[in-house]
Amino acid sequence: MNQINDSFNNSNISNTNIQSNNINQQITVPTEHIEELETHISNLEDVTLKEMNEEFLENLKSSLKANDKENAKKALSFMSKTLGAVSSLVTIGGYIE
Repeated sequence: MNQINDSFNNSNISNTNIQSNNINQQITVPTEHIEELETHISNLEDVTLKEMNEEFLENLKSSLKANDKENAKKALSFMSKTLGAVSSLVTIGGYIE
């Protein structure tokens, strides 16, 4: 049995589990899915739609890098409204949820 000498009551530890709600998980999306989305956007013929989605994609990338789930979800939402059901969007969304 381990004893905690610095505790206020010199507690003993035996078969103790410590739980925490402070979880900081990184969002990890394989680069192949981001690249697939980039390719889809670069092949768009509508220049306005293409430029708009390029900005959304940059926002998505920076959000993923900053581990900002909420902004990443917003960027995906905007892209899905303008691009429709692109498989890479659905796949990336699965990693963010």
